[in-house]
Amino acid sequence: AVKCSPVEEIGDCVHVGDELPLLVDTSEAGEGKFDVNVEGPGECAIEATPNDDGTYTFELKPEKPGVYKINPTFNGLPVLEEPLTVPFVDKEKVEVSGPGCTGKTAIPGRPAEVIVDMSESGPAPVEGTITSPSGKEKPLRFEPKYDNDDEVLTSCYTPTETGEHQLQIKFDGEPLPDSPFKPVIDVVGGPGVEEAAVGKDNVIDVYAPGINPEQITMEMIGPDEQMIPIPCTVEKVDDDHCQI
Repeated sequence: AVKCSPVEEIGDCVHVGDELPLLVDTSEAGEGKFDVNVEGPGECAIEATPNDDGTYTFELKPEKPGVYKINPTFNGLPVLEEPLTVPFVDKEKVEVSGPGCTGKTAIPGRPAEVIVDMSESGPAPVEGTITSPSGKEKPLRFEPKYDNDDEVLTSCYTPTETGEHQLQIKFDGEPLPDSPFKPVIDVVGGPGVEEAAVGKDNVIDVYAPGINPEQITMEMIGPDEQMIPIPCTVEKVDDDHCQI
């Protein structure tokens, strides 16, 4: 009889680029040829290494994420009752977006959404934390953004401080390549703050819960360090957003 099993316990998934070793024991099977057939969304490299005890270690390394079916055979006959089904994932292809990640339109006192899209990477457990500028850390709970879809997850946090935050996201226990993300939470932004142009209209975004445009005025410190009143118009975009 031929015995075949993974060298290590397979968790929720295996990462693309990592090897999946299979230990094969043909010492009691007599003469014959052992082979591994793999079905999946991409090519899968297979390398066999003989061990001193008469067993072989087969290492499988797929080129892209997806669910692969691994069917070991001996003399053309299946070794396992059912093929070994292994989901492979690629954390390089996880996309993270939303105001809670970029900081854009995120303001203190209003929930900021973080979206984790695994449609190209393959699904795996996701966990995260958000740390405020003062060092307060809170865990994030992710759940499906859409019904019957476990590949796009969402979570929200409500910032209470302005400044640069630290958003740490782990994918199957490993930090994503760009993690920690560094969203900057502010109440004022836009091109009029970042790169104002002389002689042109410059838009400044002001964010605050329940903002009242009639309460907004603007002054500027000139080159001579004198305060200069600036004529401006204020338009309300929504309940928490005005544009100057």
